[in-house]
Amino acid sequence: MMIISGGQNIFRLLKKIDYYRKAIKEIEQYSYEELTNMSDNKIKRFFEHLGLQNKKLKYIKSVFDFLKKHDINVIKKYPSEQLINLIKNKIQQAGYKVGQCATLYLKGYHSGVMPVDSGMNNLLRLQYF
Repeated sequence: MMIISGGQNIFRLLKKIDYYRKAIKEIEQYSYEELTNMSDNKIKRFFEHLGLQNKKLKYIKSVFDFLKKHDINVIKKYPSEQLINLIKNKIQQAGYKVGQCATLYLKGYHSGVMPVDSGMNNLLRLQYF
């Protein structure tokens, strides 16, 4: 039964990845300006199959507010730890791990930032320890 349960969890996880891909592809069809002017309900529809639409909306709106107040070209030059903490402290629903990932994307993959989320941490622990 444990093996069956594990397999079912993987299938659910893979399905969720497909939903995230679909949401990202839909979002990429719009310009930043279009997204900032979009109704809350339309933004929430991107995530209808993923749940927690209100939290995702709060995060996205908070990112928009953050970008109004911070010049991306300036903050990209911040030391990584400073940028991670700025994102963590100024964007709602963003914690340290989100700050790491955002910093990684802003600075590029060779910035010395190595985010590891709890799911990856658990997976690595199961595989190697």
